[in-house]
Amino acid sequence: MYCPECRTELPDDSKYCIGCGYDFTRIKTPPEKKRSMDSLDLKGTLEPQEIDTESFKAGSLFANRYEILSEGRKGGMGVVYKCNDTKLEEIVALKVIHPRLISSSNALTRFRQEVSISRKLNHENIVRVFNLEEWEGKEYFTMEWVEGKSLREILTERKKKNKPFTLEEAYQIISQLADSLHYAHKHTIHRDIKPENILITGGDELKVKLTDFGIAKMLSPSQLTTTSVQMGTPYYMAPEQKFDAAHVDKRADIYAVGVVLFELFILENTIGPELPSDLNKEVPKEVDFIYRKAVAKRPESRYGDISELDEAVKGVIQVQRKKAEEEAKKAEEKKKREEEKKKQEEKRIRAQERRIQEEELKRKEDEERKKQKEDQTEKIADYIDPVTGMEFVFVKGGSYQMGDTIGGGREDEKPVHEVCVDDFYLGKYPVTQGQWVKIMGKNPSYFKSGDNYPVESVSWDDVQEFIKELNQMSGQRYRLPTEAEWEYAARSGGKREKYAGTSSDSELGDYAWYTSNSGDKTHPVGQKRPNGLGLYDMSGNVLEWVEDLYIEDAYKHHVRNNPVFTGIGSHKIVRGGGWNLDPMVLRCSCRFDAPPGIRESDLGFRLLRTK
Repeated sequence: MYCPECRTELPDDSKYCIGCGYDFTRIKTPPEKKRSMDSLDLKGTLEPQEIDTESFKAGSLFANRYEILSEGRKGGMGVVYKCNDTKLEEIVALKVIHPRLISSSNALTRFRQEVSISRKLNHENIVRVFNLEEWEGKEYFTMEWVEGKSLREILTERKKKNKPFTLEEAYQIISQLADSLHYAHKHTIHRDIKPENILITGGDELKVKLTDFGIAKMLSPSQLTTTSVQMGTPYYMAPEQKFDAAHVDKRADIYAVGVVLFELFILENTIGPELPSDLNKEVPKEVDFIYRKAVAKRPESRYGDISELDEAVKGVIQVQRKKAEEEAKKAEEKKKREEEKKKQEEKRIRAQERRIQEEELKRKEDEERKKQKEDQTEKIADYIDPVTGMEFVFVKGGSYQMGDTIGGGREDEKPVHEVCVDDFYLGKYPVTQGQWVKIMGKNPSYFKSGDNYPVESVSWDDVQEFIKELNQMSGQRYRLPTEAEWEYAARSGGKREKYAGTSSDSELGDYAWYTSNSGDKTHPVGQKRPNGLGLYDMSGNVLEWVEDLYIEDAYKHHVRNNPVFTGIGSHKIVRGGGWNLDPMVLRCSCRFDAPPGIRESDLGFRLLRTK
C-alpha cells in the first residue's frame, strides 16, 4: 500500500508511515472536514475542532462604518464579509477573527501577522490588505474585494461536469500563482497554498489573486519558533512542514503548488502512486516529471525557486504548441493536396463534359443547317428601304445555342442556352450618316467623314426618335434587333463562330475594324468581308445598340422563343465592338451595357425589319 500523505510504499499491515509518521490507526477524516480545520492550535491531532462564530446579517453596519452586503464566508481563522466602506464609498472585504480563537495567543498572533505581512505585499496577483482595527472586542481588518470564485469552487463545478483543466488553462493559473509567490518569497513563506486561498476573477483572460498569509513566516527573525505547532492544510503540506512548520522555506510552497497542479488535471485531491498522465490521458507525460520534482519528499530534490517550475510548465506548453502547429501544418498540407487532387479531377470532368457539349452542339448545328436547307425551298429576296436606301438581308429564323459557346467569356454570357428566333430582315450595314441626315436633318457624328460612314454619337433614346420618324415616312415596321436576334445574325445564322464571319484571331482583321487596324477612327461601311449571311461590320467599326434592357443574369431567365428583356432600367445593351476596342469585345457573345442617354464616338446601330 501507499501512504496517503507522502506516497511512500509500505507493507499492507503498516500502522505508521516510515517516511512521514502518518498514523494509519486513526479514524480517517473526510476531506471536506480536513479542509475546514484550522490546525494551528491542535498540537499534533487532526481531529476537527468546533468553532463558535458570530454572524452579521446583510444590511447591518459593522464598526459604524462597514455596511454588510452579503453573508460571510467562514474559514479557519475567521469570517469574510463583502462590505461597503461608507466613508470611502468603495467595496471591500472585511475579515473578523473567530470569537473563540481570540483568547489564543497563537491564533491572535497569526491573525495580526496576516495583516502585518500582507500589508507589505504589493503585487497584482496578491489580494491587497488595508488596515487592522478592533471594535467591541473584535479584531478585524479590511482588504481588497475580489469579485469571483475560489479555485475550490471552480474545481467542484468542473468535477460535476467531468471537465479537467487543459494544459493551457492550468498554466493561466499556475503562471500567475508563480508570479505572486516569486514576489512574496522575497518577504515571506505562505505555507497554506490551496484552492481555497486562490481566487479567480475575469472570463477567458482570468486573473489569479492569492490570499490568506495568516500562517506565513517572515524570512527575517520571527516570533513563531515553536516546532510543536503544526501550521497549514494537511493535504497540501510538504512532509517537513508537518514536523517543523516554523522553519520551512519556499520549497514548502513549491510542494503545495505541485499538489494544486495535480488537482487541476485530475479534479481529485487524493494523491497516490499514479501520475497525472496515468489518470488523464490528455496530460503530456512531460508534466509528470514537473509534478514529481515539485512534490519530491526531500526539499533539496524539488525546484529551488517557483520560477523554475513556471518555466518548466511553459516549456512543455511551447513544445505542445510547436507540435500542434506542425500537426496543423501537416493537416493543412494534406488538405491542400486533397483539394488540388479534387480540382484536377473536376478539371478533367469539366473538360470531358465540354467535349461532349461541343460534340452535341456541332451535331445540333449540323442538323439545324440541314433543316434550314430543306425548309428553304426558295430564296427570299433582300429588301431596300425606299426612303433611305438602306439595304436589308433576309435572315431565316431558327434555333441555336446562345452565349459563350467558345469559352473564355464573362459571367454575364452564361449559361449557354438554346434560343429560337423567327424570320426577320436585318440591316446589311450599320445605319450611315447620310441615312440619318435624310430622316433627322442633322449629323450628330464625331467623325463627320462622309455619308457612307456609320453614324455614331447617338444615344438609345436618339435611335428611338429616328425609328419613329422612319416608320412614319416609310410605312414600315423598323426596330432595333433583340440580343438573341443580333447574336443569331452575327454568328451567320447561329453557327459556332467567335467573331462575325470567322473564329480565327489571325483572320479577324479581314472582317473588322478595331484597335490594331482602325487608325483610331471609323471607316466607311462594307469595306471588310461579310459574315456567312452577307452582313457587314457586325464585329468592329462601331458598337451597336440593341433592344434589350441589361440584366447581368438574363440568360438564367430567357424563354426559349424570341427572348427579350425590355422596360425601364438604368442601362441598355450594346453589341459588336468598335474601332477603339480590343478583340475580346468583338466576340459575337460579348455583352456591354450603357446608359440609354449616352452618346459616344464608337456607338451606332443597325435596324431590323419584321417580315
